Amino acid sequence: MQAFFVGPSHIARLVLVDVALGMDTTKAAPSAGWPVRALLSIPSLRNGVVAATLTNPAFTSRLLRGLVADTTAITPARLAMFQRPFVVQRTTASFGEWLRPFITTNEQSLATDRSRYAEIAVPTLVIWGDRDSVTPIEQGRDLAHLLRASSWAELAGVGHIPAIEAPARFNAALLAFLDLNR
Repeated sequence: MQAFFVGPSHIARLVLVDVALGMDTTKAAPSAGWPVRALLSIPSLRNGVVAATLTNPAFTSRLLRGLVADTTAITPARLAMFQRPFVVQRTTASFGEWLRPFITTNEQSLATDRSRYAEIAVPTLVIWGDRDSVTPIEQGRDLAHLLRASSWAELAGVGHIPAIEAPARFNAALLAFLDLNR
């Protein structure tokens, strides 16, 4: 298998949508206690927890409703779209592998190194819902100020998933930024 690398020379524009980068350095990151770390370190137990929650179709609606400001955006068609990957082999294990470091570590990463954002030279659109309960809007504004060539699109009344909560406004901001009529 050949590795594929997309370097800076391959990127003409960048769009960041309500990204959860953990850049808020004003407060200590929460750290999971040893029982949680122990549970998540055992793949079979971790997969059981993930199968009962994150990849359980019975809970998809509840999880998504916690991410949006406008719960009417969670339609049956959208629920089905989010649930579709749950039948793919290794989905639960993959979610668990993602979840473990997400919950159990509070280490700094390349994404939390604020100085690196000034290195991004391509035009970047930052789209954010002003009612995002996962990544507060202050973090989005901060990120946009760190970037050298950023545009800011704030979507009023929108939570963490603007593309499904306000598709017309999201698409308008995206298309204006990409200026596909050139």
